[in-house]
Amino acid sequence: MFQDPAVRRPAQGILPGMGAVVLFGAMSGLALMFLPWLLSSISEGTAEAFFIGALFVVLFGVVLGASHARLTSVRTTVYRSALLIWWFLLVWEVVFERLNDPYSMTQGTFAAAAYEESAMWVLAFCAFLIISLRQPGYLNQVFSGSYKWLSVFILFSLLSVAYAPGKSYSAAWGFKLLLTVLLLQLCASLMQNLNDVVAFLKVTLWAFLVLSIVPVIEAFSDPAHAFEDGRLNADPDWLSPVAAAVMLTALILFYVEKKRHYVPLGLVGVMVMFLAFGKTGIAAGMVGVLLFLALRGQFVRSLGLVAGIAVVGVLIISFTPIAGYLHSYAGADTFTGRTSIWAAGIQSIRESPYSLIWGHGYLATYFAFTRGAAQIEFMHLHNAFLEVAYNDGLLGLGLLLLVNGVIIKNIFGTLRMAATLRANGHQQGARAYLLTVGVLALYVNSFLGGLFSANFGGRPRNFYMLFLAIFMLSAVMQQLVSNLSKRNAPDQHQPPRRLYPFAVPETK
Repeated sequence: MFQDPAVRRPAQGILPGMGAVVLFGAMSGLALMFLPWLLSSISEGTAEAFFIGALFVVLFGVVLGASHARLTSVRTTVYRSALLIWWFLLVWEVVFERLNDPYSMTQGTFAAAAYEESAMWVLAFCAFLIISLRQPGYLNQVFSGSYKWLSVFILFSLLSVAYAPGKSYSAAWGFKLLLTVLLLQLCASLMQNLNDVVAFLKVTLWAFLVLSIVPVIEAFSDPAHAFEDGRLNADPDWLSPVAAAVMLTALILFYVEKKRHYVPLGLVGVMVMFLAFGKTGIAAGMVGVLLFLALRGQFVRSLGLVAGIAVVGVLIISFTPIAGYLHSYAGADTFTGRTSIWAAGIQSIRESPYSLIWGHGYLATYFAFTRGAAQIEFMHLHNAFLEVAYNDGLLGLGLLLLVNGVIIKNIFGTLRMAATLRANGHQQGARAYLLTVGVLALYVNSFLGGLFSANFGGRPRNFYMLFLAIFMLSAVMQQLVSNLSKRNAPDQHQPPRRLYPFAVPETK
């Protein structure tokens, strides 16, 4: 049987397919040459980082090599590689978990795990550069359309590193922020259909699942202290929102793909969410679930699912020390002390006209509210908008509000188009409607969490990364559904415009 000659055409991009494999193979070979010396000289913690990095290198090489061997398109190869980098960027956070002391950070001293994770970011950036050379056209979108507002906000945050109190700390997190935004922009440029959106959600789900499970395993590794303060011995303000994202993403994918294996994954998210018992995370997650089910339709039939989540929560509370924690909790009137933190933050923001307009510098909050060693008050302002207002002033706050406005505009514009397609019996339109409602549910979950914690706008940890991904998905879904609407319009005789004119078409 003759093969399609189009499959064998040269790859588009600065770096051809075989060149990427050879370049990455040379990098890996160079690393292997130094392996014996590294094993004899590095510490135990650094050895762990080395092997985790080696795993990433091997998997990245497999993706490049396998894709080239199967003669798949450049777009498919680059997209799979980008998803792999995205997954590792999310998961590395829990692997290199540490507790930095702000007083030590002001002296330029950081935990060893901080240097190890930073090395992983550099490794991911090298991999990102390799695949970017094969698909450089994504840069055309960075300052165009909806994306320009996010790019301006990120650029402003990065420029404020110059006057931040902890420049090395801010610059390191700024590097990851820049890498994350560019990686998501690359992913956006490669998404040509709804299956690509589903693939991104799947990868994100599995990453957040790891982020949810590892802290639980660590807490129960010492059963005597698993519930040290009445809740799971983990950061509740971080773990509950992460688990809520698992619950929501599994719910979205279950209704989109109708596959039952998402049910136990969602159940894991529900259980971890209640075990950590971060009150904001639970409330925001449940609002997201209710919103998704309400906009999906057949809300009454879905009440059984809500009741099931509630039953799981009641059982966990009843058979764990969480019941005692709830009985003794007395911080409702101050939102667990947040009102005093907000007051201190607002007072500091108003100190001078300069700080009011320009802020104190990216991540300045991590150095501002400490009185010395062992006298830490708080490391962030427990509100994403106050966090940005302190770090980047009213200009940064205005840009963040604009970014949120763009997300809302994209989502509701897409919902109107998708609802029309669904009403006309369009199968892809119905699927697009579900995905858009899912993006809205994730955004509401993220927004509500940001009102009581610095989930976005500060360090690009997993939840800020998810917020950035929501922005990207809102823009991609708007363009995909717009193309579907044009394709199915009665007076449409011309072929639909490609989502990204510079993207390489799929070949079979």
